[in-house]
This record gives sequence, structure tokens and C-alpha cells, in this order.
Amino acid sequence: MKMSEAERRAFERFMMNKASERGMLESAKIEGQIETARAMLADGEPLEKIKRYTRLSEQEILKLQTEI
Repeated sequence: MKMSEAERRAFERFMMNKASERGMLESAKIEGQIETARAMLADGEPLEKIKRYTRLSEQEILKLQTEI
């Protein structure tokens, strides 16, 4: 790349910020799936339906079930 040192540092900061944003969005998505699974478990929904709607694994759902 033909960037000055300052431009390169600014670009690297930009890329690090974007990676951080992606991580935060992914965390929020997972937390939303977990909350949905908890609500479905509380309502007595079947495991297969919870897996289909949340895309969580059976192990993840069963772990949540023990926490309720």
C-alpha cells in the first residue's frame, strides 16, 4: 500500500474498530438467541422447535434448561 505512516495508522484503527463492532453485534445476536430460548423453555416449547428458531445447539439449550 502506498500510504503515509499516519494514513496507515488511521486505516489500522478503522479496521480494528470495525472488527470490534462486528464482535459486539455478534454478542448481541447470541444474547438475543439465548433470551428467546429461555422464554421458549419457560413456555414449554419442544426442544426441536427451540433449536429451529434460535439455531442454538441441543447442548446449549439443555444447559439453559438447567438454569431455569
